[in-house]
Amino acid sequence: MAKAIIKKAISDPQLKTELFKLFEAGNTDKGKCREVVGSKYKIQVQRFYKLFNIIIQEWQEIKDKAEAEQVGESVKGALKSGLKSKIEWVAILQKELDDNQVEESVLDLKTGKVIRYMRKMTPTERKGHMERISKFMGYDAATKQEVKLNPIGTDVEEKENYT
Repeated sequence: MAKAIIKKAISDPQLKTELFKLFEAGNTDKGKCREVVGSKYKIQVQRFYKLFNIIIQEWQEIKDKAEAEQVGESVKGALKSGLKSKIEWVAILQKELDDNQVEESVLDLKTGKVIRYMRKMTPTERKGHMERISKFMGYDAATKQEVKLNPIGTDVEEKENYT
């Protein structure tokens, strides 16, 4: 004689755990989840569907939050490693100017490797470095000047020079 399968009742936290396991396995269909949970536990259909809607929404929020945090962390890491501040760039350029050397890289076609070496700067490169430093520090920035206008729309100084 076959042994009868005795189903036991399931509490809300247990149901939540069971459904999370199913969701993580890729099963988010309401009917299939009902079959799996209904085969193990006694649960009313109305109660299951009511809790299913709440639990799947909670699971999606948790999943979205985790994905957003993961993307945020990877973006932060990329920004930290990829972007340098103005002061860091000025320090790098100034060091190259002080050493009078710049790093150059060449692709070796025979081996397929990149060869990096330091060489002396040309006068044009030195000038370019100085211009970049000036630009970073704001030395070449335009200065604002107040212009006084007549009701006609011409400069006050301009009119006084012509009369």
